[in-house]
Amino acid sequence: MRDILKDEQRRRLLKTGAAIGAGLGAPSLLLPASAWAEGRPPIGTWPAGSSGPTVYAGAAYPLTGTYAAQGADELKGAQLAVEHINNGHPLMKVMSPKTKNGVLGKKLELLYADSGAKPNNAVQIAQRFISENKVVVLTGSTSSAVAVAMNKFAQREKVFYFAGLSGSNDTTGKDCVRYGVRQDFFGQTAAGDRPGDAQAVRQEPQGGVHDARLHL
Repeated sequence: MRDILKDEQRRRLLKTGAAIGAGLGAPSLLLPASAWAEGRPPIGTWPAGSSGPTVYAGAAYPLTGTYAAQGADELKGAQLAVEHINNGHPLMKVMSPKTKNGVLGKKLELLYADSGAKPNNAVQIAQRFISENKVVVLTGSTSSAVAVAMNKFAQREKVFYFAGLSGSNDTTGKDCVRYGVRQDFFGQTAAGDRPGDAQAVRQEPQGGVHDARLHL
């Protein structure tokens, strides 16, 4: 049983790292406003956030409390993803062909803090990262309540956010916003542990207006 749990933890870490890598390594996060269609809203902290040799990603993970184990896995996955991005790992070429070493030649650095799975804490952390470090992207959560709160914050600040984990469909359903996305492996992973639910997950309709989840 212990080996099974270790294998599941490793799969969760690797999947989290892959999903985060796809998001953090997106070159579009650093493109100037002129590269976007006329009339589109701004993207994040450009130009200040991408003016130097290093760009920053901000994460609020629950490193204490009920979701501490999941938060620790998310952090390890994010750190692995950043290492892959900066070193030009072959896996990044599959998910983001334009990514070489770093993001458009800039080193990526991950900033993180403990949210304790509390929405207010997560939002305050994100605000500090934007104000002090001009982060170009936000991630984290685990708790669906945190994800929904971060979605609203991201929409207000116009900084791209993707939920590390969120089991609530509200994240990309009724609370869907332009600047927030959610990867979809979480539901499939959970269904894999409950064979009776797996078929239902596979048959979930995709492609709706509010289905902003990240597909790898």
